Amino acid sequence: MSREDALNNFIKTLTLLVKLNNQVGDNFFRNKLDIKITTWAYGFVEHITADKNNVSQYNLFFHKLLFTSDDLVEQIQDMVYLELLELSPFLLEVEKCLLLIKLDRMEENKLLSKGAKIKDKNETSVKNTVIPKVSDKPAKLNQSKLKILNFIKSYPDTRAKDIINEFSALSDRTVKRNLTELLKMRMIKKRVDNKATYYSHAEN
Repeated sequence: MSREDALNNFIKTLTLLVKLNNQVGDNFFRNKLDIKITTWAYGFVEHITADKNNVSQYNLFFHKLLFTSDDLVEQIQDMVYLELLELSPFLLEVEKCLLLIKLDRMEENKLLSKGAKIKDKNETSVKNTVIPKVSDKPAKLNQSKLKILNFIKSYPDTRAKDIINEFSALSDRTVKRNLTELLKMRMIKKRVDNKATYYSHAEN
């Protein structure tokens, strides 16, 4: 996708997101979604205007955009679960546009990474510099997972019930899903004692 097409798709998606946010009746969640939309939009502008010759900076903005995109989609899905938004063709169109932007940015980043590798290979007179690879784990951690992980780090061997109570702003389903994904990523561990489930940081 050309830069012009990417910008047009961004403007279209941002317009749809604003319309979607206007459908939210609850002021708290409308403001919350508005912040996530703004953060995502700022992340897109940072990424698309970044200097492609500065690979480390470009990769930083790329992973930041992926993080804000995933975080925004999760917030929308949580609001659908809480019945603050209706699962409609319009909402699905919004999620589709967000996905297309994410895939387009990933494809461009892939092409740039290949080009950077070829350039490094050809420049034999220049000292080979290894660009640090951004860890997959932080890129996959959205804001909710980070908060839950930090809470478990601060309070080891915490009951699942206490974690759910601590994050009462989220649905039980969302908290449990985040715990399951953190387990799959091996960032936390759990034990069962007398039918109660306890979670600890994997490094404890």
